[in-house]
Amino acid sequence: KYCALSYYMVFVNQSVAEEYLKAPIKEAGYYIGPILTDKINDKNMELRRYAISGLGDIKYKPATETLRQILLDTSELDYVRADAFVVLTKFNTSTANKVLLDFKLSTTDTIDMKVIELGNYFLHAE
Repeated sequence: KYCALSYYMVFVNQSVAEEYLKAPIKEAGYYIGPILTDKINDKNMELRRYAISGLGDIKYKPATETLRQILLDTSELDYVRADAFVVLTKFNTSTANKVLLDFKLSTTDTIDMKVIELGNYFLHAE
C-alpha cells in the first residue's frame, strides 16, 4: 500500500522488454490503481496503453468512470479507446456493462464501430 508510488516510478522509468512492462503494476496490485487512474488522463503519458491494460490486470474497478471518458472521447486514438473497452469488459460489473451497452447502442459512425471491432480483437488475442 505504501509502496504504490515507488512501483509506479519503476513502471514509468524501467528499461525492460515489452512483455515485462506491466510487471510493476501487477506486483503493486490494487494500491497502484488510484495513481494509474489519475495518470491515464494525460493523453501524452508515455506508457499509457500499458497503464490502462494494467488497471484491468489488477481489476481496479474504481477506474470505470475514467475509462468511460476515454472510451467516449472521440479525440482519443481508436486503439486507446479500444483498450478502455477491453478493460471495462474485463471488469464485468453492472456499471461497466452499462457503459459498454450504451456505447454499443449509440454507435453510428465507422470510427466507433472500429473501436468495438478492435476491442473485441484485443480481447480474443489475449
